[in-house]
Amino acid sequence: MRERFPAAAVEPPPDEPAPPAVEPPAPAPADPLSGDMFWTGRLRKSEIIEINGMTVSLGTIGGRAMPGKRIEVRTFSPHVEIIRQPSAADGWSRIGFRALRNTKGSVTVNFRWYRTQ
Repeated sequence: MRERFPAAAVEPPPDEPAPPAVEPPAPAPADPLSGDMFWTGRLRKSEIIEINGMTVSLGTIGGRAMPGKRIEVRTFSPHVEIIRQPSAADGWSRIGFRALRNTKGSVTVNFRWYRTQ
């Protein structure tokens, strides 16, 4: 004869953990108030070089692109002078600079832009 076992008690499944709370999306980052661009290349005295966005007429450019808003650009490099500031006509994204001297090799020039009102 087969033994009969009492039916096992069925317990309800344990409470499932609540889904994680959905966080609201992070606010969009504020427009930066300043940024640095780095131009690298060889300079020849009186040569004019233009930066338009992150495109350059000679050499290479890196760093943070101009924001397309009213800015002023400065450099403290002894190798160049800025001859054209960004304007509304070019979408605040174009500068020109002139080489003040010849360089024997490649140099890097730091340009810092600042938001203005």
